[in-house]
Amino acid sequence: METTQLTDNPWSQGGKIARRYTLSKMVLAKPEQVIWKAMDEKLNIECFILMSITISRVELRQIAWNMICHESEPGCPVVYGMYRAAGRDIVIFSYDAEQSVETVIAKWLKPRRQKPEAIEKMSSSLRPEMEKRILPAGTILNRRYEIIAPLGIGGFGVTYLCIDRILLRNVAIKEYFPESYASRDGKYVMVASAQALDAFRGGYRLFWQEILLTVRLNPQKNLPTVYDVFEENDTAYMVMRYESGESVGREYRARSYIAYTPKRMCELILPMLEGLRYLHKYNILHCDISPANIIHRNDGEIVLIDLGSAMDMADKEAVYNVAVLKKDFAAPEQFINAKTGHMVKKIGAWTDIYAVGATMYYLLTGEKADDAVTRMETKKKLQLPAEFDGKLKKGWFKLVQQCMELEPEKRVKSVEELSRQITKLLKKEK
Repeated sequence: METTQLTDNPWSQGGKIARRYTLSKMVLAKPEQVIWKAMDEKLNIECFILMSITISRVELRQIAWNMICHESEPGCPVVYGMYRAAGRDIVIFSYDAEQSVETVIAKWLKPRRQKPEAIEKMSSSLRPEMEKRILPAGTILNRRYEIIAPLGIGGFGVTYLCIDRILLRNVAIKEYFPESYASRDGKYVMVASAQALDAFRGGYRLFWQEILLTVRLNPQKNLPTVYDVFEENDTAYMVMRYESGESVGREYRARSYIAYTPKRMCELILPMLEGLRYLHKYNILHCDISPANIIHRNDGEIVLIDLGSAMDMADKEAVYNVAVLKKDFAAPEQFINAKTGHMVKKIGAWTDIYAVGATMYYLLTGEKADDAVTRMETKKKLQLPAEFDGKLKKGWFKLVQQCMELEPEKRVKSVEELSRQITKLLKKEK
């Protein structure tokens, strides 16, 4: 466990714990435990610190287990971590501000002797040449996270399934590793060349932008939850809730791309739109919606993942990643911006709505629509595959067409409006 040595007593208002958490006020004081409200300076979020006075480390961990095992329930606090800091055992967590601290204590802060279910082993299905790019199973990160297996490799990072050896829960850890600009020397991430240094640093800023955007949204059940972030091996790592399940893209592939019924499509899309609505509420655009980034969890929940291309429209200094596009789902304005390398065409909620429309088209037909570039060049109207012409009710195709208009001003105006139209059409299916 992490230990921080401080000469002065930090457990007072304004004190800093583990060189990271600044105490603002004590919200509970009992002989056995104390709860402080604090500011996490690294993630720039408010949190709470449960500090043990007389309860044992084992019982403190059991309290954390109780919250972890009920994390999907409404109102349950999110546990970020457990540490040994400034001479005390502590649990870092957050909860819905609408709940009173008394309610949180009575309902959630009680011990659970049964530890969370966790995956300890998983085989890797990566090709041998890709194995060279990843850290091997058994690698320990930040002195607490043990790598079990890789979950995915992208152009800018590797995501691992890990187990937190302190809280004994699974987590997903995303490592910044831009394959075009970096190589691996043992555990360390090295810049590939002097010429690649600026690109590596630019990607690093984007990675931190993703972390800070994602953590601002904690907790929302249809979006990722960030627990922690740390720098090690000359790179950065983001620790997230492990979304056990499959992507909608993989599920679709497993059923040989047989089209979903409108009802089944809605079961996947409507919860995802709740996550997207929450993003747009905070003026954040996802910019990379596709079946691959929609996770169908084992508990039935739908989660919209990967904010690596997300854009905070309120942040004038934010960097917009124009380079990462999914050809079959990206909106026309994204291609125009990518071609120039600058944001010459304004993006907005309509940009994400185009991608949702392209995803709906794919799930309803089993085929991908012509990409936006092809449609702009040929001036060809969006059409159904020949075998679906007349089989898909006009209302569904009309809605998809509205989402995928080449001109943004002609698209469905908002996520709320799209959800209403989908729900209205779904009622007609019954």
